[in-house]
Amino acid sequence: MLRRRLPDEIAQWPLPVQGVNLRDALGTLQPEEAEKMSNCYYDGGLRIRLGAATATAVSHGAFRGRGGYRVYPLTLPKFRLVAWDTKIATLSDTGAMGTVTFTMTSDQDTHFRTWSITDRTYVANHADVMGAIAASQTYATVTGVNIPASPTMVMPFLDRLFAIQGDGVWSTNPRTDAVWSPNSSTWAVYRPSGGTGMPTAIHLHSLTGNLNSPLAQLLIFQESSLTALTGNDFGSDVTQVTPPLTWDAQLTLLSPNLGTKSPYSLVTVPGVGTFWFTQSSSVAWLGFDASVPKIISDKLFSNRTDVYGVNDVNHDQLGQVRLVYHDRKLKLCFPVEANAYSTIQYWLDMRQLQSVPGLADTAKLSWSGPHTGQSLSAMWVEASGGDNDAFFACEGNSTVGMWVYAMNQPTVFTDQVGATANNVVEDYRSFYHRFGAPTYEKWIPTVRFDTFGSPQNARVTLKDLHGGTVASLIMTDLNGNAFSTVGANYYGTGLFYGNGVYYGASIAQTVGIVDVASQSDTAMLGDAIQVQLFVTGGNLIVNTITPQVQVRRTVPVN
Repeated sequence: MLRRRLPDEIAQWPLPVQGVNLRDALGTLQPEEAEKMSNCYYDGGLRIRLGAATATAVSHGAFRGRGGYRVYPLTLPKFRLVAWDTKIATLSDTGAMGTVTFTMTSDQDTHFRTWSITDRTYVANHADVMGAIAASQTYATVTGVNIPASPTMVMPFLDRLFAIQGDGVWSTNPRTDAVWSPNSSTWAVYRPSGGTGMPTAIHLHSLTGNLNSPLAQLLIFQESSLTALTGNDFGSDVTQVTPPLTWDAQLTLLSPNLGTKSPYSLVTVPGVGTFWFTQSSSVAWLGFDASVPKIISDKLFSNRTDVYGVNDVNHDQLGQVRLVYHDRKLKLCFPVEANAYSTIQYWLDMRQLQSVPGLADTAKLSWSGPHTGQSLSAMWVEASGGDNDAFFACEGNSTVGMWVYAMNQPTVFTDQVGATANNVVEDYRSFYHRFGAPTYEKWIPTVRFDTFGSPQNARVTLKDLHGGTVASLIMTDLNGNAFSTVGANYYGTGLFYGNGVYYGASIAQTVGIVDVASQSDTAMLGDAIQVQLFVTGGNLIVNTITPQVQVRRTVPVN
């Protein structure tokens, strides 16, 4: 045993249970925080994120996807919609495209929403007269009285449809899409007064997810404010000049400063609430048990020049910011620099909020990222009608072409970007460990990694906060031999209960050792030391990172 060696439980680098922190100074990061978690996240261990595969067989032109949606008709089979250029098409599970219409105004963000009362899916793109797609997958312009000429969003609420048209939110008569309120209406067109500018988004806020819930609200966003529409009687004839005596609609200002210019960022997390990206570059959360939204993205405000945070979003393209709820994670995707599509992602582990409703201490929320390597536009999740929480997205970079990707694919650790597959590259950087002895110099001769997967693709760097670095060290086995092919089989590749093979039986746990003394001419000495794990491909799960640490008590660090 090394003289003055610290016990393993003191020396071990804790895994990033509290996620990434881009805001605080590096020397003040907490033991379960990380400086960076690029393309990795914590879930019972440090895991590299899964990759993406193409859902379309070929590119469909030099366009980017403008909308995507899964339709679950009442009687006919479910189908998937994708919008780009002038087209709305169906996309089968085998990658085949079938045209629904090719007459839309070109290159417009397209919003889809199904209303079970009519069994039709409504189309709004801020340019064309409201359209509808029937369960038979046929498209037609909605006809009737006062049909919105260029709506941006459509939403069912209680027994009618609502749509953003111009400076107001229009409504229909009960249970029909053929009669809408006139723009001149002083009561059946809802114009919030708490903020400035036209409505930017509408969203159903309901604990049960049921639009008929008595506690449901229709959230109406403006650029800088949030208003809730509530009531039980919105009038039987919205074309009348005056409302009926039983009309009880109310507009309630919930926030005068947390609005949005990102209508596609609105998402509901079951049992937790509604989330969105604000006009001031933050993620806001309105809990189902709350009347005031709160900010939950403080740790993603980057004070660093080498990592993009929410404050680096391209403000000219706030409309392209997306939030999706998938795999128990809230996934934030946003554009930076001059991009008009998302290249940066941060994921929030929702399990803490789901297990503790109304959690007030958001400082412990666990964000991971930045997740990079993908250039995405329209995104949607398919989690009904037998669909197993599938996540799809369109290619955002039109020079790559219009592709659709199946995201987070099991056993896939490459990102398909058009016709090219790129390895998912992990870059994890821990907090700066003082090993319980601040101001004293520490010496690290070896580091032990308890892993599953492919340690041969890992490179390890140790860095002192105030000085030296030893970089690009490799993992070997306990005998000093380099790893070759490890962990070729993963969960989900045919190892199931009941077929004679134990679930996960071929997954071998591997111990990797980094011998700093033999690989580096420079000794790893320092006060506060970070471990960086850089994985160039394949799958690697890290359960523990344990260095041998000797405290050099006679050499204090100033």
